[in-house]
Amino acid sequence: ENVSYFRIFVVVSLSGRMAPYGSNGPPPLCSAKVIKKIGDTMNSYPKLNFPPIKLRARDSRGRTVVFDRVRSLYVVLTPEEWVRRHVVEFLVGRCGAPLRSIVEEYAVNVNAAPQRADVVVLDGAARPVALVECKAPDVRITSEVFEQATRYNAVLGARYVILTNGITHFCFERTADGYAPMSAFPDLTPRVPDGDESPDV
Repeated sequence: ENVSYFRIFVVVSLSGRMAPYGSNGPPPLCSAKVIKKIGDTMNSYPKLNFPPIKLRARDSRGRTVVFDRVRSLYVVLTPEEWVRRHVVEFLVGRCGAPLRSIVEEYAVNVNAAPQRADVVVLDGAARPVALVECKAPDVRITSEVFEQATRYNAVLGARYVILTNGITHFCFERTADGYAPMSAFPDLTPRVPDGDESPDV
């Protein structure tokens, strides 16, 4: 089914609720019923401990899908995806990571078993600098989640590991002695090393 005619922009406000907006209102083929369904879906998700974000959403065969700026495609909105969309915007807007440096579903081969990391930030040489493990808001961040992320990072070797369910965040820096807890998200702004003109993170 071609649903390209339907595109609605939504704003998640500080209250965590959804409001449609646009210079000319919704396209003529948008039904009030469909718009309400998208709004109800968006409003069913909890407010997260991230700044509000803008999402481009539409209905696709009865499911709410949102635009993923990283992969340039629409993805089904799930509780975990709700968290990931907020994480990505936070990494770009508050941590300084360039959008082009972010990879989602990053392939990781753990003990000959293919796995995928939710979000990985790369430096200027395409080396992983931060690994982010996202969980749905109702999933607790436990030692098992930490172990999962560090197993991935044993392969990737990123400097930072971030665990979040959108409500609770844990950030760690990999050191020679293990993983040291951080009091805030890392600065991922690209830097130019001394004597090198190529940017790094």
